[in-house]
Amino acid sequence: KPLLTSGTSSNGSASKEDEQKMQKSKNMEHRLRQRAKKREAYLAKLTLDGKYNPQKPIKVDPERWVPRNQRSSSRRGRGKQQYSTSAQGVVSTEKDVAKLDAAARAAAKKQQNTTSSTPSTAHISVSGGTSGNPRRGNKKRR
Repeated sequence: KPLLTSGTSSNGSASKEDEQKMQKSKNMEHRLRQRAKKREAYLAKLTLDGKYNPQKPIKVDPERWVPRNQRSSSRRGRGKQQYSTSAQGVVSTEKDVAKLDAAARAAAKKQQNTTSSTPSTAHISVSGGTSGNPRRGNKKRR
């Protein structure tokens, strides 16, 4: 009796599998050669027509890989770009951050008071009179 090795059976099915793999690889190589031949013929035709120059390749549009509704030329997707992607209440500008930082404002105010050359107006009292038109506060409600 012949010894059976792993992957082979007595009827030779492993050799059939190898033959099928070889046939598939030959078919693939043949398809690739045919594709290359057709491509060369197509490019030769384009060069004769003046539509293709191998020394000066055409630049590919970088937005080609972006989904259509997100491209800059798309009109539908433009409104969606206005919304913020961050969480609600997040302050993003430096100006707003500086405005909300109480410690920094207090330090700036303290520094401004020490370097200020103008006299303070803290001792002047505010006048309690009317602002200009005496009749202004006398309107009747209807």
